[in-house]
Amino acid sequence: ISTKGNVIEIPNFLDGQTVTGIGDNAFSVAGKIAELILPSTLKTIGYGVFEGHALTSLVIPAGVTSIGARAFFGNALSSINLPDGLKTIAEGAFANNQLKGITLPKGIESVGNYAFQNNQIASLTLPDGIKSIGEQAFQNNQIASLSIPKSLETMGNWAFANNRISDLQFQAGSQLKEIYGYCFFDIAD
Repeated sequence: ISTKGNVIEIPNFLDGQTVTGIGDNAFSVAGKIAELILPSTLKTIGYGVFEGHALTSLVIPAGVTSIGARAFFGNALSSINLPDGLKTIAEGAFANNQLKGITLPKGIESVGNYAFQNNQIASLTLPDGIKSIGEQAFQNNQIASLSIPKSLETMGNWAFANNRISDLQFQAGSQLKEIYGYCFFDIAD
C-alpha cells in the first residue's frame, strides 16, 4: 500500500496475492484520507472501510459487485463513479456526503437503507433491473424529478422523503409490489 500524506493507493497485488476485497473497518483509523486509488482487481468493499475521511471524489473499479454498509459514510464526496456490474450498495454506504448527482449503474439490484441519505442529490437515475430501495435510502436530498423503473418491486419507509420531487413517473409495466409508509413524505418545496 502506497501512502503519500493523505493519499492512499492500494495495489492489485500484496505479498503475491491478488487484492479482491477490503475488509471491514480496514482504514477506519488511518487519519484523514483525501485521495484514494483502488485496485482494478477489487470485487468487494467491506463495512466502514473509509468512513469519516476527507474524500471528495471516488472511482469504484469495474469489477466491484458490492459496497458494504457505511463504507464511505461521512466523507466530503461530491462525485462518485459507480461501475456497471455493481449489484448491491449496503446500508449508509454513501450517507452524509455532498453528492450532487447519482447515476446508478446497469446491474444494480438493491440500494440499502440510508445508502444516500443526507446528501445534495438533485439528479438521480435509477436503471431498469433495480429491485429494491431501502428505508430512507435517498431521504434529505434535493431530487426534483424521478422516474421509477418497471423492475422496482419495493421502496422502503421514507425512501424519498424530504426531497423536492415535482415530477414523479412510474414506467409502464411496473412490477412494484410495496411502497412503504412515508416513502414520498414532504417532497414538495
